[in-house]
Amino acid sequence: MTNVVNGPSASNVPFSQASNEQGDFRFPYEARFPLFTPERGADGKVVLRDGLQVWQPNQLRLGATTAFEAANFTKDAGEAWAGRELRWGPDGRLNIEPHVFIDLNAFYSPSARELFFGVVPYRLPGETQVKLFETATSWEMVAHESGHALHHVLKPNTHHGNGFTVWSESLGDQMAMWVSLRKRERAGTLLAETNGNLNQSNSLTRMAEIFAYLVGTGTGMRDAFHDLKISDTEEEVHDRSKPLTGAAYKIFLAIYDELKRNHSEVEALQQAGDIMGVFLLRTADYTPENEMSLADVGKAYLKVDKEFFHS
Repeated sequence: MTNVVNGPSASNVPFSQASNEQGDFRFPYEARFPLFTPERGADGKVVLRDGLQVWQPNQLRLGATTAFEAANFTKDAGEAWAGRELRWGPDGRLNIEPHVFIDLNAFYSPSARELFFGVVPYRLPGETQVKLFETATSWEMVAHESGHALHHVLKPNTHHGNGFTVWSESLGDQMAMWVSLRKRERAGTLLAETNGNLNQSNSLTRMAEIFAYLVGTGTGMRDAFHDLKISDTEEEVHDRSKPLTGAAYKIFLAIYDELKRNHSEVEALQQAGDIMGVFLLRTADYTPENEMSLADVGKAYLKVDKEFFHS
């Protein structure tokens, strides 16, 4: 279990530890993840216990350290954007369980007020070796789930109906996007990747690219670069959240283009991310306390624009 408490972020964990050598979070570089190998007996056969393979211990603790750093970094950003302390988890301590279940998934539990992450055994086409992916090693997945935890602090009494849940999924995706830009090296790498043209699908807009890598299709679980409308989506909350996230990304592009007139590209990118973070966290202050819809969220964005940016 990893505990995240109120206080400074765990900046002692290198950013590159959760990414490839360029500092980004794309997943074509499988070798950067440690391989888990099964225990073998004297006969050379894989050791089974209760019908399951026994894996050799791996002492790198990459999932735990990445989750600790990403959650702390996300919390610091959220407090800066919200303008106040956000005491998450029981008594201000958020517990994180980095290896709980077998699935390419992770979730925040409002009742337990904890984060839970899965592990994924898999075998690539043409290979015989079974590998293991820890979802807790995904910086953006941790940031997304940490966004849910912060949302719970901002709206502790909200009924977790469909409207709130859809909004929360967009909030989680946006947290992962805007928080990552507070890493200057991340912003620089993104500009190099896109040649400064962010009006396209890129590693900022794509969420959980490991999914596409493992299933062999698409760009990830979700991509914020699109023109989807509500009528183009299913009722499933992650799918239904896509139009809001896509709209937010378009706003981000407009802000970024405006800031580039007086700032360097890196500075404009980071400032635009911070502005979107303020929109994201402050919008929660103006959404209803019980039932809500995406229309309510849109109205709250307009309220934040008027109150904080005088537009």
